[in-house]
Amino acid sequence: MSKTVAVILVNWNSFSFTNDCIHSLKEMSFSDYDIIVTDNGSQDGSGKQLKEIHPDIILIESNQNLGFTGGNNLGLKYAIQNNYTYSILLNNDTFVEKDFLSILINYMDAHPQVGAIQPKIYFNHDRKIIWNAGSYYNKFWGYTYSKGYLRKEKQIDNTVKEVDWITGCAFFVRNKVLQQTGLLSNNLFIYSQIIP
Repeated sequence: MSKTVAVILVNWNSFSFTNDCIHSLKEMSFSDYDIIVTDNGSQDGSGKQLKEIHPDIILIESNQNLGFTGGNNLGLKYAIQNNYTYSILLNNDTFVEKDFLSILINYMDAHPQVGAIQPKIYFNHDRKIIWNAGSYYNKFWGYTYSKGYLRKEKQIDNTVKEVDWITGCAFFVRNKVLQQTGLLSNNLFIYSQIIP
């Protein structure tokens, strides 16, 4: 029987980052999740090495680098096919707070009309400085921006708010929504569109 949350990490020749992230996840107070590592065509054997050290992870191996979207889509397909309620895309160089998944799940369970959310994200070198506290699109000037960037916690509004887009660094989504909308667009290899 599937667990509630699929935590999806994409690994590409980055054993130490992914290994540290997995250790951080294993310190969480919430336990109803599986870690799915998509190895994105690594040439250094890091995917297999991660599976040896963490036999409880689910390893999906690609024979080529499918980029951010392709690598995450492999994990999302697995999560949907195996009936997880939620998925979270998490950058493999992140560290999590022990209660972060519980907070996200409690919010989603209490707000069934919400399809996807993200937590506040802090810089790792100084966890009092915010990297992202909500992302928006300025239609007039045509650019995107993140609220709270380089600010301290007390300098921002800490209420839950609707945003224009959610960063892929920590993208928590209801899998039913993905079944309706489809997965990530494969023409966005990483960061921006590839023009043919």
